[in-house]
Amino acid sequence: MIGHLDPLEEGASAPGASDFDLSPHARPPSTEPLTPASVLVGLIERDHGYSVLLTRRVDTLRRHAGQIAFPGGRRDPGETPWGAALREAHEEVGLHPDFVQLGGLSSPYQTGTGYLITPVVG
Repeated sequence: MIGHLDPLEEGASAPGASDFDLSPHARPPSTEPLTPASVLVGLIERDHGYSVLLTRRVDTLRRHAGQIAFPGGRRDPGETPWGAALREAHEEVGLHPDFVQLGGLSSPYQTGTGYLITPVVG
């Protein structure tokens, strides 16, 4: 359950979690900056309640092959978290941004593969 959503403002999100929260000793020493990314946590209103939009990544990808995931990916330079999430959802599942009502941002999440992912709820 999401406790709160941050407003749609650059840098507004609260500190988030990471793949290393349960195993901090496994965090590799790194001087490389994290790659900003966004995902769309798409909530679809249906007669029986809400569904969540998920994708299954193709088996031929270099990274994350076959994973079940929110639509999303790397942010382009100068792109907002919500702009990237909407662009990626359009590219990956054909969801036109005009059909999405944005709700806010959830806390960012740092992955073990070097991404800082901002979940965008819409």
